[in-house]
Amino acid sequence: MMIHHRRSFLRLKIKRTAAVQLLSLMDDGCKERFMPGVTSDIPVKDAERVLITAIENLAGVGTLRGAFSAVNRIQQWNSRCFGQAARISAAKVALFMINSLISDGGDGHVSQALKDGLIFAANKLKLQIEVPDAVRSVAKPPKKSPKQAPSASVRAVYHFWQKAADGSLPMGVRGISACF
Repeated sequence: MMIHHRRSFLRLKIKRTAAVQLLSLMDDGCKERFMPGVTSDIPVKDAERVLITAIENLAGVGTLRGAFSAVNRIQQWNSRCFGQAARISAAKVALFMINSLISDGGDGHVSQALKDGLIFAANKLKLQIEVPDAVRSVAKPPKKSPKQAPSASVRAVYHFWQKAADGSLPMGVRGISACF
């Protein structure tokens, strides 16, 4: 019982840390879009507690961490390439995704974690990152050529067909194999 309590406490602490990290990426305008009135209607200390709790309850630890990582990456890229800007336009997000393509044997794809993190940050946290459907199509999934999985029965038939056609085996074994 004590170990389970410690684990859940650690999970909550990790989740709170992820929420605090995301809150650090939000300016006052973003906080106001995320939760109207939070910067003007309540004291700063209470506003921070309300925002952290709201962010914590939006998603799991993995999603929160992924969003922080994705937003951190695009903000660093944006400041390196275009200087500091509060808003990251859809065109810049598309260019960032094209620059972040992962080689997959074709013309590449954007990692699902990066794409999902940016979408979460834009839609749920109301950060000024534009990720419309046109930009999402840039982050196409990896190309996979479908392969038929051989079933056990097909493998068995193929095995017996090979044995029936093998001239080095005795006639009895070949005959029984042909019957199967």
